[in-house]
Amino acid sequence: MSKIATLTETQQELIAVGVSIAAGCKPCTAYHLKAARAVGASDEEIRQAVHHALGVRHSATEIMARLADKFLGSAPGSGTSSPAEKSLTDDLVSAGAAFAVNCGTSLEAHLNAARQMGANDYQVQTTLTIARAVKNMAGQKVEAIAAKVAPEGECCAVDRNHQNDGDQQVQGSPACSCSGSERSAATC
Repeated sequence: MSKIATLTETQQELIAVGVSIAAGCKPCTAYHLKAARAVGASDEEIRQAVHHALGVRHSATEIMARLADKFLGSAPGSGTSSPAEKSLTDDLVSAGAAFAVNCGTSLEAHLNAARQMGANDYQVQTTLTIARAVKNMAGQKVEAIAAKVAPEGECCAVDRNHQNDGDQQVQGSPACSCSGSERSAATC
């Protein structure tokens, strides 16, 4: 199978659709669905990108559920198999989606599958660049909503609970993005 040096605009937009879906970003998804059509992606190609992205989201959730079951000593839930990959584009869409949902297991599997389908370094790096850009934009949109709903300087519930329990505040706890200086100025 011959290697293509670059990804077409259609392939790039299908990857962006997959990342947007996996990241759960409505504005990004709407934008990239329109852009995919604008560069000539067929409805079937777009549906396949959506299907693969949702499959990766589901797979990532299943992986985490099995990890939690293992940690809790529970019987593992039934695993589901991911849909069979049919093309290089499908594997690259799935890799971008895996990046968006922070699923290293799926990312590695789909990048390896893309390599086996003939993906070269440039195609893999282009996929990862698209995934980073869309994931970053989705994150910025979520941060803007969070800032509007919970203005900086207010402590989050996790940090208040730590104070109430007599625990030390956790700097940069996952639930709160306050830095040390912001945290000291916050009224908790």
